[in-house]
Amino acid sequence: MKVHFYSSLQEGLFQQALRRELGKLGVESEAVHAVTLDEYRSASGSVGRALIRAKMYPGYMWKCAHKWMRGRSGQVNVITTNPFFLPYFATKFLGPRRAKTVQLLWDLFPDALIEAGVVNKDSPSVRWLSTMTKQSLERCDATVFLGEHLKSYAESVYGRALKGFVIPVGADGDPFVDSPPQLDESCSWLRLLYCGNMGRMHDSITMSEALGNLASSRVRLSAKFFGTGQGFRQVRQAVTGGEGNLSIEFGPGLDDKQWVCAMKDASVALVTMRSGAERVVMPSKTYSALTAGQAILAICSRESDLADLIHKYDCGWIVEPGNTEKLTELLEYLSLSPREVHRKRLNAYSAGHKYFGANVLAGQWLDLFRTIEQ
Repeated sequence: MKVHFYSSLQEGLFQQALRRELGKLGVESEAVHAVTLDEYRSASGSVGRALIRAKMYPGYMWKCAHKWMRGRSGQVNVITTNPFFLPYFATKFLGPRRAKTVQLLWDLFPDALIEAGVVNKDSPSVRWLSTMTKQSLERCDATVFLGEHLKSYAESVYGRALKGFVIPVGADGDPFVDSPPQLDESCSWLRLLYCGNMGRMHDSITMSEALGNLASSRVRLSAKFFGTGQGFRQVRQAVTGGEGNLSIEFGPGLDDKQWVCAMKDASVALVTMRSGAERVVMPSKTYSALTAGQAILAICSRESDLADLIHKYDCGWIVEPGNTEKLTELLEYLSLSPREVHRKRLNAYSAGHKYFGANVLAGQWLDLFRTIEQ
């Protein structure tokens, strides 16, 4: 079997690990992308970002269409919603050639744009995008949803997928397989980490206000933020520094080696979703945090796939968006409760490696491929 994975952005560590594990199961695969991670991270200025967007959207569409028209596709083609229109056009080009098409629903459009405030729900573009989403669900041989809540919402709005599967994003556990969490009571600092984009679908306000409240307290907290997005600016502006007990660090996105080191050093991962985002996204950074042995501090709705995961594996804490007072109190409590943090970290590490490693999820993908080939 030959599988092609399509995404405009080069695959990260997990996608590489997933393809490696599929190879062990006898599945040959190839990744097709538009820009590398280095190109994406290094793009700066309005011109540089415009060029990257051109390569990731119209340029990538042309690259894929040209490939498909020449009959160069896999037996199975996994098409992500990056860009959002690619699964729809894949059914147009690949259907007649009898190649199997699997839609990997990273984000649900146009709902993600509506929740982010980018488009109005009554605009013509929303009707056009809704039609594309509905037809992609109907025509793709299978659609992979990232969680049960996401599947339920999408199908309630756009109709049932031809074949719907729920497969988590997962993570590459290999960098952390020999690094289980260790309890060090001599270090009383709570080490909080956020890595990745903090954009319109993330709740930066609740965290910003809580850190602002703690700036004049005696809490011993180290919070590190690495990535991009408007939320970073909001957090930076809200935190002016404490009295030696609140350490806040900001930096750009990390390369793979730096990222692994940062993940091993942190005790708690911050994962945020604004109200409404729980219907359209599931933060993939959650799974890497689990395999790294970080407890999850989630700012999200309690009716979400993220909250369900935390409850099921007892691996973190949930704060509703906007509840600044509770988050402030929780951070104060956690900074004084290293054993409780350590217990949650052990649960996270166990769940990450047992249920969400690439070696486990590769088996679920193989079952999907076999199902649609029948």
